[in-house]
Amino acid sequence: MNKSALILMTLLAPACLEARDWDLILHGGKVVTATGSIVEAVGVLGDRVAAAGADADILARQGPRTRLVNLRGRTVTPGFHDAHVHFLKGALSLLQVDVNNTTTTAVIQDRVRQYARSEPGAPWIIGRGWDRTALPGQRYPTRQDLDAVSTRPIVLTDVDGHCYWVNSEVLRRARITRDTPDPKGGRLLRDESGEPTGIFLEKAMDLVEPHIPQPDLALKKLAVRKALALARQSGVTAVESMQGPVDFPLSEQIDLLKDAQKEGSLTLRFFAWGNLEDPKGFAALKAGYSDLPQDRLALVGLKGFVDGVIGARTAALLEPYSDDPQTKGAALHTPGELAALVQDSLRRGWPVALHAIGDAAVRMALDACQAVPEPSARISYPCRVEHIEVVDPADIPRFGLLRVAASMQPSHMTYDMESQNYNPGRLGARVRHAFAWRSLSQAGALLAFGTDWPVMPLNPQVNLFAATTRQHFNGRPAGGWIPEEKLSLEETIRHYTRDSAALLGMEKDLGTIEPGRKADLVVFDRDLFSALGPELLES
Repeated sequence: MNKSALILMTLLAPACLEARDWDLILHGGKVVTATGSIVEAVGVLGDRVAAAGADADILARQGPRTRLVNLRGRTVTPGFHDAHVHFLKGALSLLQVDVNNTTTTAVIQDRVRQYARSEPGAPWIIGRGWDRTALPGQRYPTRQDLDAVSTRPIVLTDVDGHCYWVNSEVLRRARITRDTPDPKGGRLLRDESGEPTGIFLEKAMDLVEPHIPQPDLALKKLAVRKALALARQSGVTAVESMQGPVDFPLSEQIDLLKDAQKEGSLTLRFFAWGNLEDPKGFAALKAGYSDLPQDRLALVGLKGFVDGVIGARTAALLEPYSDDPQTKGAALHTPGELAALVQDSLRRGWPVALHAIGDAAVRMALDACQAVPEPSARISYPCRVEHIEVVDPADIPRFGLLRVAASMQPSHMTYDMESQNYNPGRLGARVRHAFAWRSLSQAGALLAFGTDWPVMPLNPQVNLFAATTRQHFNGRPAGGWIPEEKLSLEETIRHYTRDSAALLGMEKDLGTIEPGRKADLVVFDRDLFSALGPELLES
């Protein structure tokens, strides 16, 4: 999607700040420093930014060996720091069935058939990206829909990553019957006769997961190579990889990235988050990987879940869903359980990231963070809340007051708005405080952006478009949805670079274009500030 964004990364270059001549000068453009200024040029010395400023000042430092690049008006930004991805899942999704952006079951079936024909030797058909709320009547599909496509076992993860849709062959292999009980924190959908329909929500996914064959090492390495190439193409120079509801062991992901580093292909800074419910396992990982280069490959803290998602009505709300008064969703922990988990992690010196989508879950997350007596001073932001797709206005100021960061994904709004997850029919008047980026920022919250890849594309242009327009890709609604929450392009870039780095306490090394910072730079193929709306998606 990003046709010619050039990443001028220096992750593998030695530092040589003592050298007289600057190694690289980019001039004649718009250099977004993410410090509040836009200048014409930037100079690089070794792997660091030497200076950023006016063309005349920067060009005065060129020497006989300096490489000059005339930007011709193009935009330069700091490397994008994606504060929320699921890296190995995203990597493997590049090799699986892509059913994103589908609006009928028939289209999904066609894509699965095409994949099955192209991969006749694949024992299982794995894919992701379908969105129930985008289907006619917003009805869940069934196992019979997939049975009509292939007799091979089929598992399709939904766009949120919180639901499996499987065919009858998967039920047979997993020995799932009408007598299988719903697990705690999860649910199997059933038809009128009580038979499973093939839909597994939240923790019910664990009933299927052990039966899905794991990709071998060669396939994982191929997927990681493709993912690293995609990150380079997209201008993403750092990611924070979160453990999802059903995920690969964190040790596997670290080993794959360590191998890439040994091969000289790790052109990405990788920060990994473990499972909040397994602090002992994370402690063992930290001990076993104590030699990791912390600025490039590090184990950061623990990520936990407070609720589910709006689309499945498993996100926890303070009041019932407007289109289903019988439910408010449900929190996955009691307040006491969550507070104890958060306190244990922070006592160990590890920051906490809490998935909280509904307003009740956001409040519970804030309460758990507030209950911590004295977080370690070594942690820049002890608590962060992930997603925050609906927030009660009374809780917005608490982010700044409690120094709790808001980690959000603007691109989520592009499919949520189109598929009607966020409208008065689903949430009533609460939609005014959905994706409340500006309100949170103005109230003093540190606001950091990511994509939740593979839930949404890794390339940053989708976030830039969503945050600045609050529209869907078709340009609706005119003027933007709740336009008072729009952000400027410069603000969006700052939240996606400097503020993401600040979450990890790395803002003195990463995230801005100023002297002494790492020269992780992205050159776009145009002047982004002249690009209007959809043109951002083409950059």
